[in-house]
Amino acid sequence: MSLTRKVVTFALLGAVVSAGWLTAVSAEVAATGPATAPATEPKQARSVTAIQADLMAANSALRESMPSLKSIGDAKFRKEKSAAVLPPLKKMIVLLDEIGTTQNEPAAAKARLQMMGIAAVFGDEESTKTLTDVAGGKDAEAAMTAKNSLAFGLWVQNSEDAKAQDKVLTDYIEVAKAHPTDDEVAGTLMMMTQVGGANEAMTKKASDTIRTTLTGDVAKQVVAQMDADKAQQDMVGKPLVIAGRTTTDGKFSTESLKGKVVLLDFWATWCGPCKAELPRVKALYKKLHEKGLEIVGIDCDKADDEVNTFIKENAMTWVQLREKDQDGWHPLATKYGVDGIPTMFLIDKKGVLRYTDAREDTETKVTKLLEEPDEKAAATAPAETK
Repeated sequence: MSLTRKVVTFALLGAVVSAGWLTAVSAEVAATGPATAPATEPKQARSVTAIQADLMAANSALRESMPSLKSIGDAKFRKEKSAAVLPPLKKMIVLLDEIGTTQNEPAAAKARLQMMGIAAVFGDEESTKTLTDVAGGKDAEAAMTAKNSLAFGLWVQNSEDAKAQDKVLTDYIEVAKAHPTDDEVAGTLMMMTQVGGANEAMTKKASDTIRTTLTGDVAKQVVAQMDADKAQQDMVGKPLVIAGRTTTDGKFSTESLKGKVVLLDFWATWCGPCKAELPRVKALYKKLHEKGLEIVGIDCDKADDEVNTFIKENAMTWVQLREKDQDGWHPLATKYGVDGIPTMFLIDKKGVLRYTDAREDTETKVTKLLEEPDEKAAATAPAETK
């Protein structure tokens, strides 16, 4: 995962639904132990493994009620889904507090505050109060995280009120000016460009703030990512042919899949979030393959053996592309501005790129494309008789 993606993952939304991130936080603590010994460790503190299992279960429940990160920007969604979203979200907040307290793990403590920001978006008054108290506290780092979470929460809550949202952003710009190199500020502003903007002007104002106010290395990477995202968006609606060498030393082109819906999956065997996504991808393939779904893996490993062994062990039956001389990152990932994995594109039956954010609401998007008419079928269908 790139530094930019890592920052954005920590910056609020990704922290809520990224199973790979949750695994990484818990696994790191389990492998290395706490940064320092807790001042007062409970007599019967649970193991990180036990907490992680509960955390992943709550995360799965949350994904069922909130499958899309961008959905919280929709006021109607927030109103209708708050009763389903808040219980697993608040459960995760409690569990992250348990990790932070018993293991003295800063990443878990930070994530807890970030997730409270999401809970506040859905109207949880307890989370809002806690964040407000922490924002005014003496722990400068925790206070900064709380301020970021509160700002993002207010931004989303005012997704239908441009005037109110403008005030939220104007106030937050003062925070950005005071902390121009802060990684979380860069991540929070980037999320504002992606989720809940009341209109294009508000989204642009958040984007321009990153470009003109922030000076840190992460902010520069965020700008580069925004430029890459814009380039990807410009590709949507245009024909896209993916061709290359397979991990079995063959040749492949998506030209052979016209009439099918093609999911391009940029991934690697070393990528934790990719592994976390795999069960979902396999289930989708099993469900929709016979209806016309094909998957093409674009692998970012360093050797064919690494990939071929993994796909055999995990029953991944679709084609995998990897150039023989690539040292990790696939040239196609570089060409199309993919700087973090997993990333998924969707190509429709006509060979046109339709989505570059297919990791979100994947099944909904695939189903929509499968339901579209096939030009070949339409051309060969008998003429209707009156």
